[in-house]
This record gives sequence, C-alpha cells and structure tokens, in this order.
Amino acid sequence: MLSSKSVFGTLGAALILWGCSSGPTLDVGQVSTTQGIAQGVSENGLTGFIGIEYARAERWDTPKIAPSWDGVKTFDTPGSVCPQKGSESASEDCLFINVFTPENTKPGADLPVLFQIHGGEFIAGQGGSGPAALANQGFMVVTMNYRLGRLGFYDYAGWGADDPRNFGLLDVVAALDWVRSNAENFGGDKDNITIAGHSAGGMMVQLLMVTPTAQGKFARAISRAGYGAFPFPKAANYTAEQLATMRIQSLDSLKQKSASDLVKETPHFILPYIETPEIPAQPVDMFRRGDQAPVPYIAGGNSFDGGGILYGAGFTDDSFLALFDDLPAVKDLYADDFAVSDAQAAQRIMGDIRYVLSSRETVRAMEQHVIGGYLYYIDADVAGQPGTPHGAETGLLWGTRPNPMQSYWMNFIRNGDPNSADLPRWEAHSKDNDSWMVFTPRPDPKDNVLTDKLDYFKANPIKTPN
Repeated sequence: MLSSKSVFGTLGAALILWGCSSGPTLDVGQVSTTQGIAQGVSENGLTGFIGIEYARAERWDTPKIAPSWDGVKTFDTPGSVCPQKGSESASEDCLFINVFTPENTKPGADLPVLFQIHGGEFIAGQGGSGPAALANQGFMVVTMNYRLGRLGFYDYAGWGADDPRNFGLLDVVAALDWVRSNAENFGGDKDNITIAGHSAGGMMVQLLMVTPTAQGKFARAISRAGYGAFPFPKAANYTAEQLATMRIQSLDSLKQKSASDLVKETPHFILPYIETPEIPAQPVDMFRRGDQAPVPYIAGGNSFDGGGILYGAGFTDDSFLALFDDLPAVKDLYADDFAVSDAQAAQRIMGDIRYVLSSRETVRAMEQHVIGGYLYYIDADVAGQPGTPHGAETGLLWGTRPNPMQSYWMNFIRNGDPNSADLPRWEAHSKDNDSWMVFTPRPDPKDNVLTDKLDYFKANPIKTPN
C-alpha cells in the first residue's frame, strides 16, 4: 500500500499542499459509500479518496453501476486513465473518480461541491488533482475520468436515432449520479453541486446544461472556454431503407479492434454528435430556445484562446480562413492581427468564434430563465504571446494564493452569485446589458467587449468544417 505522501506525489507535486475528504462515524478517514466503506489518505489538513470506480462500461455501451466491495478498501492510487495518445497505462476500464474534502469533515456537513471536468478536446486528459487545493476553502472537490476519442464519441452507421453516440458525456452524467448518491457521507451537499470545466471540460458543462438526463442534478455551472456555438457533426441516423442498400462493417468486428488502434485513428480533436438522445440539437440553439438547465451560469474565454488550438483541431491557417464566405470583411475586423501574420489572425479568430462567441451566446440565453448569466473575458499580458492563451488562468483559479478571480469563483460555487462587498460589482449579462468582467488579471467591469466581431460572426457563421 502506498503511503499518503507517495500517493499525493503520484497525483502531482502540487498535491503535497492539498489533500481531501473525510469520514462518517467510522474510523478516521473512512466514509460509507453506496459500494462499501472507503478509506482515504490525509495530508496537510485534507483527505483524498483517489481512484474510486464510479461506473463500468463495455465498449460503446452506456455506463453501469460499478461493483461493491467487502470490508474497508483504501483509495490511495489513481485509477487507470482512459485510452489516449502517449499513455502506456491506459485501460478501457477507466471510469474512476477522486474526492477531496477538508480533513475530519463529518457526514452532513453540507459543503458546496465543485464537480470539475477535465479538458483535452475529448481525446486526452484525466481527472487528477488539479483543483484539489480548493477543498481547503470549505468545499468537497470532485474530479473524474470519462471515455475519450472514438471510444467515447462514436457514430456507427448501423445505429438509429434512439442509439447513444456520446458515451463520454453519459459517463459524466453517471459520475454526477454517483456524487449525488454519496455526497452527504463525504460531507457534501448534493443539492449544491457546481459543474465546472475548461475547454472540452467547459464544453462538457454546456452539454450537461442541455442533456435531458442531466437535468436537476446540479445547482450551477461554470464553463471556461466551452464551444457550444461551434458547428458540431450530426449523427448519421440512417433509415432502415438506407441501411438495406449499404455494406457496413459489423459492430462486433469493430469491437475487436484494439483501443490503441482506435486512438491512432483519431489524429485531431473531435466533437460530440448532435441529433442524438444525449444532444438533440446544436447546443447553442438549445440554449437560445430555452432548453438549458435554469441554473446560475458563468462562461467566458481569453483574448488569444485559439493559440495552438487551431492546429490541434486539424486546420491550417489557409484551410480555416477558407471557411469564411467574405474573408475581406473578416480581414477588416482583424486588420491589426493580419498586419502581423495570417497565423496570428487565424488563431485569434478561432478563439473568438469557438470560445468567446459561444460563451456570450450561451450566457445571453440565460435571461429566458430570469437566472444570472455572468460573462468574463481574460486579457492579461503573457510574455511572448499576443494575448492570453488557452487556459492561462488555471493557476490563478486553482492556486493557494487568494486573488480576485478565484474569489469570484468561490463566491459563485457557494451561493450562485460571484459578488461580495470587497470585489468590483460583476453584473449579470443580457441582451440589454452587455456587461462583462474583464480580467487583466485585475477585475475591470466593461460593456460591449468585442461586440463588432462577435455580432459579425453570429450573423455570418463559418461553414461547417466537417
């Protein structure tokens, strides 16, 4: 068995400062879960339960309840990561969850729950220790794995309109169910769960907002760099008549392929499928027609969010710019960037469309529910960059040094409102109140951020790139 020190080292050096959950009226560090008694490891005021299996799933099947265990089981080792490039330890049995709480937290303590979903553009990543330090501020913090790549998001030609395609999304819903069933004994409040994530994690938040089976399972949401307004592929949904004229590979034969071979067949970022039971339509359209969860919501992006992302998505500068019907008009809007290079302009535009526009449109749609929608934009100087790159704010949000951005987030996770008396007022955004909180990283409330550019791209969407 690993010592607590070696366990936290495995999850990352930062965990030496962190830790997590506690236990009920059992021995110190033990919690009674729906599967059995779990023993956590404690360090520096926190207790962590690392690598609990929350569900199991066969390839391209919905997740099922994970098995129980007898006696007391110690959770001090990260579970296998889901198959992805560069991970020799990956396994398709990868649906593991990690729980972090202040040491000696008692059942029923009603701690707000931060349910953090990892990014990685749906082809990489794992639920590790990243935000665990936030448990020190009186939270139950949860991270988890979900299926990735073609193992997590797949459209088999023989499936019909009622068959799921977005298995990774269903995994996250199953993890939410697990948290709701077990939160009280870990000291968390199942009715005060904030789902949060960055990039693919932020997109997963936007998907959970519109996924029918996730409704009512969380109290608020934070989407950093989600991309629900970017064109998603449609599931094939062939009719029986169409299938009768087609020759398709059997699903059984596809299931014989190794996970590593399927990983190799996914060279670029992927997108979930719409027109499926999990995602009936383009996410931003579901927001606009009021089909999203009526919960307080924060979303936003960075001033150079597309830096590097453009190429990971499989584009070149030229192939991306070819998606615009009126490129001269786009060049006028981004004249300063094009004066430097097509590469800088293409990456800036990618970030503004994929992340910032998606954030504005999903936040703006929240006013239909008379629920607070809070919009942010990060424009902090970063050496060697023409703006704030993708994810550059993560250290501020998850670090151990208090700062205004983190304070807004913590306030929101506690009560659904980012504001407090010691911070500049962050107004809710709406069509008639185009208010943003701009972080430089100092908070600076502003109106009409990127309005001309975002309005242009809303009125002139890019061609579907798939």
